[in-house]
This record gives sequence, structure tokens and C-alpha cells, in this order.
Amino acid sequence: MARIENTVFISYRRTDVYTALAVYENLKNQGYDVFFDYRSISSGDFEQIITSNIRARAHFLLILTSTALDRCNEPGDWLRREIELAIDEKRNIVPLFFKGFRFGNPSVAEQLTGKLKNLSRYNGLNVHEDYFDEAMERVRTQYLNIPLDTVLHPVSTEVQKVVRAEQVAADNALEQIVDVKKLVKQAEEKPDPLKAKLAPGPIVPPHKQQREVEAELEGLKSQAIQYELRGDFWNALQAYYQIKKLDPLFPRVDIKIRELERAWRPKPIPVEVRRPIPSGQPNLRLVGLAVGAIAIIVVIMWVARSGFFSPNPNDSATRTPEKDGMVMIYVPAGEFTMGSDNGDADERPVHKVNLDGFWIDQTEVTNAQFAKFIDETGYKTDAEKVGCLYILDVPTGEWNCLAGITWNHPQGSASTLDGLDMHPIVQVSWNDANAYCAWADRRLPTEAQWEKAARGEGTSLYPWGNRLDETRANFCDTNCVFNIWSDKDSNDGFPYTSPVGNYSAGVSPYGVLDMAGNVLEWVADEYGSRYYENSPSSNPTGPENPDSGTGHVLRGGSWGGYFRNDSENVINSMNVSSTHRRWGTNDLATNFIGFRCADLP
Repeated sequence: MARIENTVFISYRRTDVYTALAVYENLKNQGYDVFFDYRSISSGDFEQIITSNIRARAHFLLILTSTALDRCNEPGDWLRREIELAIDEKRNIVPLFFKGFRFGNPSVAEQLTGKLKNLSRYNGLNVHEDYFDEAMERVRTQYLNIPLDTVLHPVSTEVQKVVRAEQVAADNALEQIVDVKKLVKQAEEKPDPLKAKLAPGPIVPPHKQQREVEAELEGLKSQAIQYELRGDFWNALQAYYQIKKLDPLFPRVDIKIRELERAWRPKPIPVEVRRPIPSGQPNLRLVGLAVGAIAIIVVIMWVARSGFFSPNPNDSATRTPEKDGMVMIYVPAGEFTMGSDNGDADERPVHKVNLDGFWIDQTEVTNAQFAKFIDETGYKTDAEKVGCLYILDVPTGEWNCLAGITWNHPQGSASTLDGLDMHPIVQVSWNDANAYCAWADRRLPTEAQWEKAARGEGTSLYPWGNRLDETRANFCDTNCVFNIWSDKDSNDGFPYTSPVGNYSAGVSPYGVLDMAGNVLEWVADEYGSRYYENSPSSNPTGPENPDSGTGHVLRGGSWGGYFRNDSENVINSMNVSSTHRRWGTNDLATNFIGFRCADLP
């Protein structure tokens, strides 16, 4: 074994094996002696091996996800037994929090009975998938780099001998497996191709040795895990395809491929169907292309000589701030039309507004980005400071004041953000949105900036035109719980929020996404119902005397936005339009309100 300060035991729930494997690979590559039962046990008494290795190792890393402790109160649960033994042996226990795990979650607190009551007192670390390597460096330099005599009982020589013997036995068993495979290969003069195809274990190409293939599998497995933790599902999927090609019976490889194929859904590429051109007829397509090319060349030459076009370097540009990795779109300076004669009274009169150029987030802020903000600042949202919040119960369509609703438990204390990293953050107030944008070195957009980014210089109701379309936005359709007003003839694919950027066909004239539906968005302006009657014509920032008892403006509509009353034959989809205005008090938080940020050049 290595020096005692470099010995680690990894404890985890089986459903989190790939998360634990990523931790194992990271520490192993840095020279730590790591016990991870998925890799370290080949034969022997499982219970004896586990207990002796916990006793023989200084550090006990506990992988915690939102469901890791769910079965800890069941009799004989192995994860609980491992934790209790580590507590009894006074190991250096380091909880690692993945996928939004919080000790404060009521469902977690229910499992913390007996010796586990004190588990929340141990100093843990949030590990965000986008910053896995940075978090693991912190684990190594801080959490595993402590004076061990303050936390450990001495590890007896007898225990170390037992563990060393077990490790030697495991290594010998693996060596024997390799030797047997070599002997079988030598004895087979005419291998059956069908048997070779169906045989367990990796398929070894003729030019490679068994160890080379196993090393390649290890490398691919490590790459796949790292890609998946970073949300790069495409490259993770390619790695697992390679693993399956080398070893069709690799543990859980088929399950991981299915999961990643669902997570990464390429958009269908339209295929142009070309009809054959009858012989003897001119190819009009080629003629059209030639004429178009000549016209383009003429225009380019005229522009170059006339100096007519002097591009602003910011026009049509993008940038990506380091703080949260958000893609931002530049909206150039100029005049646009604000308001609508077809909407509510507060959308009138229609008027011209001139704005300086500005940057705006391409999509709404996501759960993953907001989690990074929380992890780095420790900020407490307004929803976390109150006893309960009113929330729309998606299955029933009822509003209930539920305890435990927060940004990471948006549908109640039992809900999580698993699988929702790329969905827009909800359950955030105007105060919370403003705090995030300040942390990201940006600010909330003004109401005028938001509307220009959504509709451009035209007067269309939506970023793409004047007709609401299920392929361009997430609104209250046949999946929606609001049966009274839902559009039962449309199906956008989501009953609740959708991933940001999901509807690329709904892009605005400047390239901004999700400006109609999905979630309502906070803006910087306070609300005035008659503000448009006397608002400034240049860079307006909201009324000097806002309506009393209101708050700040909300724009863009949400997944619940639409209005249809069949009994009165009334259909109104204006509440997801680019001009629709709503307001909320500064501490209001619900499951259909989010935000995006903006900035000046």
C-alpha cells in the first residue's frame, strides 16, 4: 500500500457508479491508492474486503447525489454500513455533492437517523460537472491534505497486512485470467468466428495484446465519463460506441448508450428531393445559380468601390463571458417600434424608440449556470427564506402553498433538477435575478432592450412572424395542465419548461432564442400601466413614478401562456407575444418565471 495519507476509500450508491468512477480515475492518475469496489475486487469475501479496506485507508470519500441516501433506512443497507464504519473508525470523511444534493432537503433529512445524524457536520464540497477537474484539485489539495492524527485511529499492522494480502490476491487473480486467455488462444488452431463474436470480454484485434485492449478500454471509459460530466453527450456517446465495439459485455454499456442517445438528439436535416431533368431541356437550377453568382459579384464590387458599407465590429457579433459561459448576442443601435394596438391597454400607444447598441443573453439562464452562482457565492434566494410558496401543481393544475420549494426543488421538496441542467432556472424573484446578473458582471435588460431583441425593427407579434407555432415556442398546448385555455390543436412536446434553445426555428431577427414562451422573464424596469403614453423616445429605463403596489415588469410569456375559451369562442395568444407586459412584486417566485441578462458594449 501507499503511504497512509495517500489512501482513499470511495463509498457510493450503485446507481452513481459512473460518477464514482470519475472520482476514482482522477485520484488514481494523481498517485493515490484508491479502493473502489467496482475496480478493486475480483474474488473473496466481499464483506471482509470492504470493512478491512475502510479500516486500512485514511480518507473516506462519500459520493452523494439526490437519490444516494434514499435506501439508507432499509435493514442491512450497504452504503449506511460503510458510512457508520467510517464514523466509528474516525476516518477523514469527505462528502462530495453531485447533481444538486443538499443535506437540507427534507427527503435527505429523513434518512439521517442514528449515527448518520451527524453526517451533515462533515465539511463537504459541491462538485459541478462543468468544473469537475477544478473541484477534484481542491479535494486533493485541501480535503485530503490534513493532519491525520487529529481524525484517525491508528491503522494496525495486522489490518494493513490483511489488506495488502487481499490486493495481491486480486492482482494474482487478474493475472491468472490473462494467462488463461493466452493459453486458450494458443490452443485454438481454428477459432470459430461466431464464438469469438459472442465470447465475453473485450474483442482483441490480431495486432493487439490483451493488455493493450484493456488499457484502451480504461482510457475510453475515463474519456466518456469526463465528457458526460461536462454535458458533452455527443463525444461521450462516441466513446461508449468504441467501448462496445471492443467489449460488447462491458458493464452497463448498452444502458449508457441508450441514455446518451436520448440526451443527444440531433435535429433532422431536411433532404432536398431533386427530380431528374428530362434530356434535351436546360438545367434551370444551374442557370439560376450562375445568374445569382454573377449578381453577387457585381454587388460586392459596387460596395467595395462606393464605401457604402462600413461595418460596425460589434454588429451580428457574439461573445461568451467566462463567469457563466453564456453566449451573448449583440443588438446594434437604432430605432424600432415598441408596443401593439392589438394587445392590452398597457401595450398602447405604439411608439418609436431609439436605443444604443447592447448585448443580451442568447437564452434564458439555465439551472446549471444558476447552480454555479450559488456554489460560488452561497447566495440564498427569496424562495429559500420563506416558509412556503404558491406553485402550480403540473399534474393537477391546482395552486398550492408548498413548503421546501426552492430553485433546486422547483416543484416541491421531493423534486430535483436531475436531467434539467439545460432547462431555464425558475422559482427566482426579481431580487435573485438581479443578484445573478451582478455576479456575472452584467445586468437585467431594460424593457425596451428586451422587446427590440425579440422582434427587431419590424412589427410582428412574435420573433418569427404573426402566427403562434408549436415548432417555434413552448406554450400552453395539448400537454399543458390548463385545460380551460390550452391550445389542444398544438403539441410543442413539453408540459412544463423545455431546454433552452430547443426551438431554433423561433429565433429572433438578431439570433436571440426563447423570446416567446418557456418562462416569463424579469427585466430591469418597474411597471407603469400608462408608461407608454409619455415614455422617453431614447433609451427608456422605466417610469419615475411606477404604479403603487406593483413591482417589476415580466416579458415573453411562459409554458402556461395562451388563452382560449371555447364556450365564448375566444382565442388570444397575445400573452406569449413580443409586446405583452406583466408585472410581479420583487420577491415573487413561481415555476414559470426566469430571466436573462444584458450588458452595454
